[in-house]
Amino acid sequence: MNRNEREKREVHQFKKRAGWKDSHHLTPRSRGGEDIASNTSMLDGYRHDAYHLLFGTCTLAEARAVLQRWEEMKNNQRLTYRL
Repeated sequence: MNRNEREKREVHQFKKRAGWKDSHHLTPRSRGGEDIASNTSMLDGYRHDAYHLLFGTCTLAEARAVLQRWEEMKNNQRLTYRL
């Protein structure tokens, strides 16, 4: 594990232990989202980090679509293996 990864892990563990809260933007600021109450939701640091690790800067609708496609792929694999 390199130094950068170790530092990220330490920050992540600190946030989890400290009950850290982060403001999550429903439409990311990098994609034109505003820093207003209707575009933010408070998440604990652990879940906020996990969301961005899995979905990057996807909106909730985009993340949901990714999960639905993933579920469809898994279901198709099960059908394939049953034959």
